[in-house]
Amino acid sequence: MTRVSAELKAMWDWSWYVWRYRLTDGGKVVLIAIFCSGMAAAVSLEIPVYHLFISLICLYAFSWMTSFLFQPRVKVKGKFPERGVEGIPFEVIFLLKNPGRRAVYDVGVGLFGLPRCFRLLNEELIYPVIPPGGQARVKVTILPQRRGWYKLPDALVYTSFPFHLRRTGEIFHRLGAITIWPSFQPIQTLNLPLSQRHQPGGLAFGSHCGDSPEYVGNREYRPGDPARRIDFRSWARLARPVVKEYQEEYYSRVGLVLDTFIGPRQSAKREMELEAAISLTAAIAEVVCQGESVVDLFAAGSTIHTFRAGRSIGQFQQILDILACLEGSYFCPFEKILPSLTEEYQGMSAVIFVFLRWDEIRRQLVQRAREGQSVSRVILVKKDKLAVVVDLDGKEIVQVTPEEVKKGLLDQ
Repeated sequence: MTRVSAELKAMWDWSWYVWRYRLTDGGKVVLIAIFCSGMAAAVSLEIPVYHLFISLICLYAFSWMTSFLFQPRVKVKGKFPERGVEGIPFEVIFLLKNPGRRAVYDVGVGLFGLPRCFRLLNEELIYPVIPPGGQARVKVTILPQRRGWYKLPDALVYTSFPFHLRRTGEIFHRLGAITIWPSFQPIQTLNLPLSQRHQPGGLAFGSHCGDSPEYVGNREYRPGDPARRIDFRSWARLARPVVKEYQEEYYSRVGLVLDTFIGPRQSAKREMELEAAISLTAAIAEVVCQGESVVDLFAAGSTIHTFRAGRSIGQFQQILDILACLEGSYFCPFEKILPSLTEEYQGMSAVIFVFLRWDEIRRQLVQRAREGQSVSRVILVKKDKLAVVVDLDGKEIVQVTPEEVKKGLLDQ
């Protein structure tokens, strides 16, 4: 980039910054009027046009100079919540305190440059005056329209005094980031037979609540017993190796496999199906986490997300954090994760598949779960339902549309 092009880009960025953030709606009208009257005065000899042009220039110049004399020197407190829910408005309250010896006028808080999916529900709120030592509360209501993790721009504390033509102020308040969870309709019941299975890692692999390992006695050492269970005091007393014996550790694990493959061509229909599948997965995870089962989430996309929750291992909120950041995959990921999923099937009581389509590779996933003696359930999310689709047992696969997921018709 040459020096001239760099200077032109810098000038364009500064002009856009002034137009987008510094000028109010009234200031933009006055600036356009100055430009139009100036163009008219350049081609006309009528004196009233010059009067209008000079008057607008003086008005804007006076507003610009006065605003620098009355810049707000206030302290601001306030922050966004760490998490929100898609489609549910949340409030942010900013506390403005004037520590100076003179009043500040027409003070407001601007949230400029918010993500496009954030919509401000209230108009720009400006306090006419904050007296010396006084304070004011500014409440902003925001509606998040899409899930995800978002880096927030800094809030700008400004004054539009005296004529509300431009915003003046250099007080920026850092807001950080926010995670917007996917919205979902709760499921009342989940008809899924669960049986407890032995977990090789025990509850150290699972959690620290529920079924705790119980000491039941000692027995002689057998080849293959773990060394950490050797009772050295009994060994010294009996002159032969002895190990401690504990109650076997059983609990149920539920696998939750989410399909994020939307195909090589992105479309509104595929995006709608993906969002519905994510909402459905969140609803199922909530029901399972309320019980005594451990949930293993496998979100297959461009990156394989795996997470275990339940029985004090992880929280349901952490599952929502993962679902909030998922993106659609443009290639089928199941061929890549099939070996790892096959190993995990061995300890699972049940596996729930949330698919966006039904083909041979997905049939193999379900087949591997059946071979691992796991109960499997397949849910197909499609905007246009297919003809009767049967699984490996000849039973009809449950098909739901995005509209049914959104309206909470899952129990039906």
